[in-house]
Amino acid sequence: MAPSSGIPYNPADHATSHALLPEEVFGHIDVATLTNIHLYLRESELQDDIELATWVQENYLYGVEKDQATAMIRTAQGFAQLDRAFRRVRSLTNKAQDKWPFFDRNFKQMSSATVRNNARGEAAPGVMYPIDATQRALSAAKQSLTPSAPNGK
Repeated sequence: MAPSSGIPYNPADHATSHALLPEEVFGHIDVATLTNIHLYLRESELQDDIELATWVQENYLYGVEKDQATAMIRTAQGFAQLDRAFRRVRSLTNKAQDKWPFFDRNFKQMSSATVRNNARGEAAPGVMYPIDATQRALSAAKQSLTPSAPNGK
């Protein structure tokens, strides 16, 4: 009997973007751990797991060099799907993987909150990605240039 696929946090429940995240938040995933995750997903009987294994293979394991230790994660969708795969395998095996596979661009372990924020395309609460700050500044500038309607005086 296959374990249920219901997990409390599922990044797939949130719309994810195919657009590149700002370079400051690019991450890396450990290829050896990802290979193990892929194997567990591929052995599952559930179609969702098999499709996720295929996605991991096509987007992160295809073309990986044998001596390559990590693969770069550059999109919100990448973070979301890889986090989903990690959590799903943890659910399937009833244990955490040997090691947390997510690292920031300086190869320090990323917190699970950072991975989830990146999966949603958001920075940590109260912090804007530089691209968000630029877009908000442009929006504010446009609003200040737009003449306001008279208030009846």
